[in-house]
Amino acid sequence: MAVNSKLGFTRFLLAIALATMSTLLWCVTASVEAADETENTSPVAEMGPYDRLLDPEPLEQLGLDILWTTDVTTSDTPQLLGNMLYVVSPKNEIHALDSQTGKELWVYPLQAPLDFPLAAGKDTVCAISTNRLHIIDLESGIGKLKGLLPFAASTGPAPTKQGVWIMGWDGVLYRMAAMRYGALGGISVHSTVWDDSFREEKLGNVRVNASVKVNAKITVPVIIADGNLILLDNTGMVQALESHTREHSWERTVDTKGSIRSMPAIGEGMMYVGSDSYRVAAINTQTGDQVWRVLMQGPFDRPLYVLKDGPVLASATNDRLAALAPANGEELWSVPQGLGPVAASETEVIVEVQDKGIVSIDIATGQVAWENRAQEVEAFVPNASSPILYMLTGNGITAVGPAN
Repeated sequence: MAVNSKLGFTRFLLAIALATMSTLLWCVTASVEAADETENTSPVAEMGPYDRLLDPEPLEQLGLDILWTTDVTTSDTPQLLGNMLYVVSPKNEIHALDSQTGKELWVYPLQAPLDFPLAAGKDTVCAISTNRLHIIDLESGIGKLKGLLPFAASTGPAPTKQGVWIMGWDGVLYRMAAMRYGALGGISVHSTVWDDSFREEKLGNVRVNASVKVNAKITVPVIIADGNLILLDNTGMVQALESHTREHSWERTVDTKGSIRSMPAIGEGMMYVGSDSYRVAAINTQTGDQVWRVLMQGPFDRPLYVLKDGPVLASATNDRLAALAPANGEELWSVPQGLGPVAASETEVIVEVQDKGIVSIDIATGQVAWENRAQEVEAFVPNASSPILYMLTGNGITAVGPAN
């Protein structure tokens, strides 16, 4: 009996030892697995979210460098047009900066706030300020034309080689030119397009010489593409006029239930348009053919963008940015609370996110590469054409780009 008791006690101790060894082995295995998980952590966990962007640690981790800074201040978001960044100062001066280097190329005095965003042509920049049109030489910043418009402008300017097209509140599309090009002060209405009739007459220096009907309620500036003047209105209609003859080229109804209030995106002979009733359409700018139309999850009053060799970016007012395939409108990925692109390379796009700073998205997969709250940034400059981030801070403007 004593022998059996000893044997049972020995077995009991052996069982406890085996259980202890199993527990230790499980702990060691879990530690190794945890170490492996740490080594394979996604870039989001390693590289964000940081609260600040311009500190050395996040810049280094994200592979970014401060390219240039300027102390030029503004109360409005600067505009990136071509290779120039335009900043309107509190003194109502246009500062033209080289977008790559930050070098100030010229300053032009407006003397009053802008009525509409600037528009750039091949060799000029156009501004409307207190209903005065300014045409500025792109290279030198010298004013080529300045004068009070003989009508009340309802949209911003659209420069062409033949003149500057502006829509008036009277329902007339005007083409402006100088009486003596190169001399300040003289403006003539070179030609107009009326919305309801054709008349061939001269009214002082106003010449009506176009035979085309145009809907009067144009909601965004005239779009220049493939030799056409493209007009978008509040009935969901898009129509095109041949820019030289003003003859009607084509028209297309994008939406019968909502107006078009957002700037479309132009790329590779296509125009991508968003409407108030949640639709995005792709239209051939030469023929007017509608290639596709899709229903989204919110109305559009923000600009659309198209990335080079990449998707169309459409951000609705429900703060959701969707990437759409240019060929068929298929949704490839989306960013919750995404407002719009602020930098783009061939492989990644950086998107501003409502109340959360910025996120970098892999264009091919839609996966988040990194994120940053950028709390020291007051505003980002919309940008879908270069990998440089332009941002407003309390001290001016800072440009950040990939480290060399």
